[in-house]
Amino acid sequence: MHAFDRWLGRQTLGFTAAATALAAGVVMLTDEAGSSAGMRVARVAALAPGLAALGGCVALSQASSRGELRALAALGANPWRAGWGVSVAGWLIGAAAALVLCTTWVDASALFPAVPASATWAADGATFIEPFAGVRVLPEGSFRALEAVRPRGRGGGPGPVDALLGLAPLAAILPVWVVAPLASRGRAAVAALTGALLILLLHLVAGGQVPRIVLVLASAPLAVQATSAVLATRRH
Repeated sequence: MHAFDRWLGRQTLGFTAAATALAAGVVMLTDEAGSSAGMRVARVAALAPGLAALGGCVALSQASSRGELRALAALGANPWRAGWGVSVAGWLIGAAAALVLCTTWVDASALFPAVPASATWAADGATFIEPFAGVRVLPEGSFRALEAVRPRGRGGGPGPVDALLGLAPLAAILPVWVVAPLASRGRAAVAALTGALLILLLHLVAGGQVPRIVLVLASAPLAVQATSAVLATRRH
């Protein structure tokens, strides 16, 4: 890496740090009251690749306005070589986010918003029990805690490995996609499509509607657009 790569990398890290601080503040202010610190850290870590992409776009915009990218292009550097510092910084941030999600004190299940099952009360002599919540109502109206029963047909909830199925491809592709020569409208449209697709897949996986492996498809729009940019550059 030459000096310009290192400068781009530092700029990307700096802008990403500022965006992460803002995102963390929004997460803390808007999360439900029952959210733990581990759940909030998981949500911020999941946003890290996107925040790194945002930081990279700002860094590249600065370099473009200063004429540095045009100068490198005139010397024969392709967009991916000119933006190498941005890509490396993005990969480092994505790797750090993946490591954070794998730690034991982070609750990765917070990324999978599942609708809680409805209560299933059953009579048990003179009492009523709700086995999945682990509650027994005694005749006088008092409650007694029981050991909760896991619903049949449902495995353990989504965890860090499942979160990485969606995060890792995004962390790998986004740094390449950011430096690709793309029109602003096309880039914004694909970014919005990817975000909507990821949210949809997280909900479907949380509800047990689709296999967890489909989370890797969330990065498909980015991969297709980046590949198209690579092929177009080679043709020219």
